[in-house]
Amino acid sequence: MTGRKRSWKRRMHDAVRDRLFRRAHRMRLRTIVTWKVWQWLCGQNRGAWWPVHPSSVIVHPERIKLGEGSRPGYSPGCYIQAINGIEIGDRVGIAAGVSIISANHDPSDRFKHIPAPPVKLGTYCWIGTRAVILPGVELGDGVVVGAGSVVTKSFPPRVVVAGVPAGIIKTVDEMPHFGRMETADERPATA
Repeated sequence: MTGRKRSWKRRMHDAVRDRLFRRAHRMRLRTIVTWKVWQWLCGQNRGAWWPVHPSSVIVHPERIKLGEGSRPGYSPGCYIQAINGIEIGDRVGIAAGVSIISANHDPSDRFKHIPAPPVKLGTYCWIGTRAVILPGVELGDGVVVGAGSVVTKSFPPRVVVAGVPAGIIKTVDEMPHFGRMETADERPATA
């Protein structure tokens, strides 16, 4: 706030939110506390230190490396399995119903998982609703994955991929900057 002193209630609210949940950007404190209580009482997603939607499931959250502003499982219905590890860059958007799977089952023993390299998502990626990302996939910075796509291989930066299996359908010239507001000086002049 400019020039005004914040009330003690606002300072307390911000301090609790910031200390308990570093990744809870722009979430209401009531929502954060409700989700964390749900995680604690039900035992679901208990290892995740960021707020996770009650309908999302995260397996092995301790093997997930998060960038600034990324919250896997924030949207409803996500399934994120990090047995072989997942590395998520800054400001990655993950829509509802996304599945990120880092390990396949061994065909001869369904209770055993096959080792694979971790899934890596670059900065400013956007994963569309109901998309599936399979083990060993690396997405470059600014990759957009279309809704309902199945990503089975790695892709370079700044492309749009879609389909089953996913393929490049478009190249993006500029990197998106989610969460950054342009000022009046930066806006292009209109004729």
